[in-house]
Amino acid sequence: MTIETATCPTSPSSAITSQSIDLDAHGVGSPRSRAPRKTTASTKSKPTFDGRIRIAESREELDAVYRFRYRVYFEEFGRCLGEPDHERKMVVDDDDEQPFTTILYAGTPDRVTGTVRLRHWAPGEVPEHDVDELSLDRFPDLAERRIAEIGRLMVRRSLRGKRIVEDLLKTSYEFL
Repeated sequence: MTIETATCPTSPSSAITSQSIDLDAHGVGSPRSRAPRKTTASTKSKPTFDGRIRIAESREELDAVYRFRYRVYFEEFGRCLGEPDHERKMVVDDDDEQPFTTILYAGTPDRVTGTVRLRHWAPGEVPEHDVDELSLDRFPDLAERRIAEIGRLMVRRSLRGKRIVEDLLKTSYEFL
């Protein structure tokens, strides 16, 4: 499978272009079987954790995460992630504020130090374009499974290699 990334214009006369990444079929594992959760995919229940990782729910928190993504991915790495809003210096896409999406972050809205996005669906609720994009048709019992995608994991440069990634991922799994 090949993942294509978009050309990311930085100005009318220049662009940053990402490369295609080839993935072989052996890199895809089967999801673990789990008892179904009683809540629906659109229910955003609060996970139990120590408070260092938060759910971005308010406009202030979401915008802070989108600005953090821009700083890390576009300004620091010089890469394109979706279609960045250069005017507001944010990286946000249509899936970010859907009922099936939860965005977690570390820090405060004034100083985000890390973030991860969870897209999660109850059995039978995965949109067809995501089934195709994520190659979920490989699972014959897809309609009976809860499905989740963890992505958009980013950490402030000074905290890379520290426990923050573990905290973000642990909280992600607890939430799911």
